[in-house]
Amino acid sequence: MGSNVKSLIDNANKLIKKRNQRLQEKLLTFNIFDICDIACDEVRVCRFLSELLNPKGRHMQGIKYLKLFFKMVLKYKTLPSDDELFNAIVLKEEIIKNDRRIDISIALHINNKKYYIPIEVKINARDQEDQCYDYYEHSVVMNHDDKAIAFIYYLTPDGKYPSLYSIEELNPTVIDDIVIECRQVKCLSFRDDIQNWINACISESYDDKLISERQVLWQFKKIIDDIGGNGMGDQALELVNNISNSKDNFEAAKLISDNFQKAANQKLERFYNLIYSYLESEGWMREKNIDEDLQDFGIKKSKWPTMYKDFAINNVICELAITTEGNGIPFLGVSLKRGEDVSKENVLKDYFENKKLENDYSYGWITWQYLPSDNEAPNFKYFNDVFYMLFDDNQTKILVEKCVNIIKEFEYKIVNGYNVLI
Repeated sequence: MGSNVKSLIDNANKLIKKRNQRLQEKLLTFNIFDICDIACDEVRVCRFLSELLNPKGRHMQGIKYLKLFFKMVLKYKTLPSDDELFNAIVLKEEIIKNDRRIDISIALHINNKKYYIPIEVKINARDQEDQCYDYYEHSVVMNHDDKAIAFIYYLTPDGKYPSLYSIEELNPTVIDDIVIECRQVKCLSFRDDIQNWINACISESYDDKLISERQVLWQFKKIIDDIGGNGMGDQALELVNNISNSKDNFEAAKLISDNFQKAANQKLERFYNLIYSYLESEGWMREKNIDEDLQDFGIKKSKWPTMYKDFAINNVICELAITTEGNGIPFLGVSLKRGEDVSKENVLKDYFENKKLENDYSYGWITWQYLPSDNEAPNFKYFNDVFYMLFDDNQTKILVEKCVNIIKEFEYKIVNGYNVLI
């Protein structure tokens, strides 16, 4: 069994090297989207998608990409006419009531009937309270109150539904607080829907006069691959075939799979333990033993190692906490101390409103930020490039020290000169 496990790992390493060679041959290692960390920035990903969809976009391809989108992503059985597509309006960050912003929206007439298609994109960010419900209500209005054609399209890496927090008013089907069905929501994924669409766009764009544009699409395809977890492409299929070739290979793969999460947890544990080693002497505490937290890691209700420090703002007890949200990204935030009167949240909201901190109230967090920042945070669930840095001791030390400095700066910003520490 041991030799089979080693053989599979060696084979996977060869496939990774083959993939990297393929990227280099296609000049994708010098990828402007990678360099600018666009894969971690939903706003910029959406802006690029909107530009591709716009029939009057600077790609100068007219309706070509939009038509493919209706066919391959939205899966319209009867496509709009070319004239209807050419007159479509594609908006990015459309502002609606309550200062909500819909990432991408498409408005057009099909057979003289108005169709409005709102698309909410979630890569790393969390849902806001009633967010997708508000988008659906806007869709109903924009579709002239025809609920039969009013939907909210929800685009994520793997095609999951929004959280209950976002669509509870739509009465979705829920199991263990996880939404498993909602008639008003159509789920889309980067892994499948956008991946297939981009591949078709590349194919349709093959023309000597458009080679630079095709190269841009190839570069963007790599970002979609990474977001959707398809980074290995054909090499993954080769590995699957290798696993299924024999009973011994399959058993070896299962053994690797059974222990994969434990290996990932080691990096998670070390990351939090190192941060705690810097903060323990400054009054920070653990929610509970990290081993107990890790036993729950990876299940539907993901539980992550948490450390916190209590302090008071205007006589309201708060927690400054470090934890990790459901998408696997560590963050630092302020919330009302558990057990405190929930109505006191308004005191904290009023206090932080004038502090001009980067992030606003979200799911009980009065203010928060990723650690050390949006583009530099490791992802312990989807395993981004920063996560892989944790396999290097020097890189780990640099990352942890940066996180600790951010934590101390954050604490100083919200506490020093305004409050009394508990």
